[in-house]
Amino acid sequence: MKGSGTPAVYNLSGFSDQAWYKVENDAIGMGMKVEWDATAMPYLWHWQEYGATKGYPWYGRHYNIGVEPFSSYPTSGLEEVIRNGSAGYIGPKEVKTCWIRTSPYEI
Repeated sequence: MKGSGTPAVYNLSGFSDQAWYKVENDAIGMGMKVEWDATAMPYLWHWQEYGATKGYPWYGRHYNIGVEPFSSYPTSGLEEVIRNGSAGYIGPKEVKTCWIRTSPYEI
């Protein structure tokens, strides 16, 4: 695939308290299930980079996808997440916890 333009980015939401996704690779017969605390990270950021970033540091050689739980959206900076109301907040001496679990499996 020859990349061009901006990498594709999607933000997903609406998960139950325990969210999950799976990624499978038929060529090696393996998969990975990722589960996480959707009350702490209610968004899933899915991005694809197929050679579209022509500058530093990848120079068009970066071909992959990322699937990452997130606490806010989009990933364009703090100013935007404050404006759209998805920014998190941790008060003085406040402790917040969350969890994430990965499980490899054969397919």
